[in-house]
Amino acid sequence: MSTLRISNIEAKSVPASATVDEKVKITNSSGDTLVFIDGKTSGITTVGINTTDGNIKFDANSNIVVTGIITATKFVGTIEPTDLTVSGKVSVGGSVTAATFYGNGANLTGLSGVSVANQADNRLITATGTTDALNGEANLTFETSTSGGTLTVAGTSEYQIKLKDTNSSGNAAETALAFTDSGDTIQGFVGFNYWGDGNLDIQNNNSGGSVCINTGGGNERLKITSGGNIQLPVNGQQLTWGASQQMKFYYENSEDRMYLQGDGEYGFAFRVNNGNALEIDKTTRDVTMQGASGRNFLWDNSEPSLYLTDNGTNSARLKIGTGGDLQLYHDVSGNVNHISAATNGDIKFSANKFYFYDYTGVTQRFRIDANGRVEINNASRPASDANEGAQLRVTGTPLTRNQYYSPAGHYYGSFGYTDNTYDKSWIAVDSSYAKSSAVSAGLFLSPFHQDAGGSGCGFTIKNLKTGNALVFSRVKTAASTGNPAVEEERVRITAAGNVGIGSDIPSKTLDVSGNIRCGNFTIDRHGDPTINMVSTSDTGGGSIYFGSPASGVRGGILYDHNNDQLKIYFL
Repeated sequence: MSTLRISNIEAKSVPASATVDEKVKITNSSGDTLVFIDGKTSGITTVGINTTDGNIKFDANSNIVVTGIITATKFVGTIEPTDLTVSGKVSVGGSVTAATFYGNGANLTGLSGVSVANQADNRLITATGTTDALNGEANLTFETSTSGGTLTVAGTSEYQIKLKDTNSSGNAAETALAFTDSGDTIQGFVGFNYWGDGNLDIQNNNSGGSVCINTGGGNERLKITSGGNIQLPVNGQQLTWGASQQMKFYYENSEDRMYLQGDGEYGFAFRVNNGNALEIDKTTRDVTMQGASGRNFLWDNSEPSLYLTDNGTNSARLKIGTGGDLQLYHDVSGNVNHISAATNGDIKFSANKFYFYDYTGVTQRFRIDANGRVEINNASRPASDANEGAQLRVTGTPLTRNQYYSPAGHYYGSFGYTDNTYDKSWIAVDSSYAKSSAVSAGLFLSPFHQDAGGSGCGFTIKNLKTGNALVFSRVKTAASTGNPAVEEERVRITAAGNVGIGSDIPSKTLDVSGNIRCGNFTIDRHGDPTINMVSTSDTGGGSIYFGSPASGVRGGILYDHNNDQLKIYFL
């Protein structure tokens, strides 16, 4: 092998002969072109490697143009290609700036920290494998046509889209997804901490607009109106709670009514401050209301009954009216039950007793005691008083009457009216059927009484069981206070109509045991008027005396039984 070494070769064209080619060609022994240099064009030199074509071009501005593929271990410096096609990997240590990126980006993967700045349009960058793969330093617009497009975000991570607030000023962590019209006016948004209250907000900015949740086909299921009303707009929709939806709140269209239904094991309860305020038992359907001190209200369906239960200290009250004008309650301190009307009176129940008080609640007006006895008074004369009591006891302040048709006096009782409709009015003391031990029924009239010892204290009028007689008796006080008053019969009217005065067995129409005094005694009867004077004794007699109080007896007519003579004599 021979070697040719040339220290300097200079070839120069003749300017006057520009048509002469100014070229250098180096071939191998076979005549194949190894290097071809062409300098015909002024200011431009082309070099062909293994070809006579000028695939490398050098110009006067130190620019190099290469036609074909350049393969290198490393490029150093700045490269500004017009078109650059890379079939392998490109590693860029600095930034990449281009007027336009071409291609669909399907093979542009594994990017980290890529930025699209300066409101650039028509850039499409895809990346996988890392978070924060795409950072938008300005507004990022996604659009496929003037009518809009679809943005699809797919992935298997917990979150496919994150909105991150990197601004430390203003409300902390304030982010929102806004919806605008064609004029970029925000119509509504979904935002977190938008108002600085830490809430997740859904807002419709249209006046009168609602927030709706729909299912397929645009079926509206939940609506929140601009006025704040929450609506379930479809008949039969249910608001349910629980893992098995045991609690339901819904409107039943067929019945036109609302239901709050508890299907859980214990029914349902309304709670206030962690305590059950209202309970409805699932099985018994009992309704219980509780206050801070325990159970206060119970509707018991087993009886059914309504209970207002006190706590042992304060009385449980049922109040009716804006100011509790009518109250029903149990007085714990006095163990007395009340029906109290603030402006009309007070009714009390205690130990089988019934009381009615005036509106002050102080003065008693009416009472039925435990024995069923009734008193109408101020409690000064109890019906069960051993000395002055009775089944009905009426005292207090009577009404004074002095009408022309009423005797003047103080009236404690009056019964009914006798009129054209009720033309026979009665006050009855009735008898029970066939009671053989019965004695009498009557009235006791007592205008005055004083010490024991036989002083007068009234009169009785009574109907006796024996003989069915009507008897008028004087009543006098007993010999001692430990005994009852004594009756002394004065007049008796038998069932046959006989009247006895001083006689309890009158056998004649008028039977008088004692003296008769009269201013004028007249017998006026059609037929045969007769005066019979017959002694009821075989040894007695009869007499009629005449006289005056001043002169005494001056004469008479006498029947002498022993001599069987009728005598007229004068004194």
